[in-house]
Amino acid sequence: GSMWGRGAYFADQSTKSAQYARHGINPPNYLWVADVALGSQKQYLYTREYHRDVPNQDRPPQGYDSVFGKAGGDLVNNEFIVYRESLHRLAFLAEIRFS
Repeated sequence: GSMWGRGAYFADQSTKSAQYARHGINPPNYLWVADVALGSQKQYLYTREYHRDVPNQDRPPQGYDSVFGKAGGDLVNNEFIVYRESLHRLAFLAEIRFS
């Protein structure tokens, strides 16, 4: 049930990632900062029509290494999706607290 299928999701804004942290439950929370090899990106402007057409994607479109969900339309933040674990690695683990 993920927007771009079954992959690892990354953002270029920490506020997007912070949406998935548990605010106020057992603080602190942690933010994983990663190096991600995006390679050739298939860019999409997310719309509900796209979501209906490709609900169970488990790999990038043929000829591409990743998907770039460009902010705009129904998407508030940029999202970068890779479908192989070998394309991302932990660079930093940041402890964060919400005020």
